[in-house]
Amino acid sequence: MKIALAQINTTVGDISGNIDRMLDFAKRAKSASADLIIFPELAVTGYPPMDLLLKDSFIQANLEGLKRLQNNLPEIACLVGFVDINQGKGRHLYNACAFIENGTRQSVQYKTLLPTYDVFDEDRYFEPASHHVPVQFKNLRIGISICEDIWTQPDLPESKNYQIDPLEILAEKSPNIMVNISASPFAVGKEHVRLELVKQQTKRHKMPIIYVNSVGGNDQL
Repeated sequence: MKIALAQINTTVGDISGNIDRMLDFAKRAKSASADLIIFPELAVTGYPPMDLLLKDSFIQANLEGLKRLQNNLPEIACLVGFVDINQGKGRHLYNACAFIENGTRQSVQYKTLLPTYDVFDEDRYFEPASHHVPVQFKNLRIGISICEDIWTQPDLPESKNYQIDPLEILAEKSPNIMVNISASPFAVGKEHVRLELVKQQTKRHKMPIIYVNSVGGNDQL
């Protein structure tokens, strides 16, 4: 199986442009014989959308954008970050990753750990995940996590002291591979920190981990 990692440069609020960019990358991945393409966290909306998340019209535009993506993908499966609506109790929204196959949204995994330090304020908008279920794609069981969910390696000083470990929960369900989609902002020296984090998590859980981060600059951030 060939997997394409699409570390794209999204623009906050430019949902149409972000979808166009993803469709372009998907066509390139398909022409390179990829079976699955993986996009970053909140790739549909751009990151961080901040108080745009308080606008119902923005949330609907994001869902319509996701629908346009799944309807126009070439014959390739896709993991992509978007904003989903919480139909139950708690905060109105989820930071979500959709698994799309054959033009259909097969499943969704939500983000568990919602950072509120530094530039982050995700707990203001999102409800944390209550379930962690690997997706089946061809001969692979894929465990999906979103950005902060991977920052639980106790041996690294940059990791946070969370009471729940999403990767540990996923590992107990015997995936063949882990995927983490991120939109972690740039900081000098952080590339090395991320590499060490993923290396340590790979050793800890004894399985491959694919890490996909967005690229580019965000003037407001």
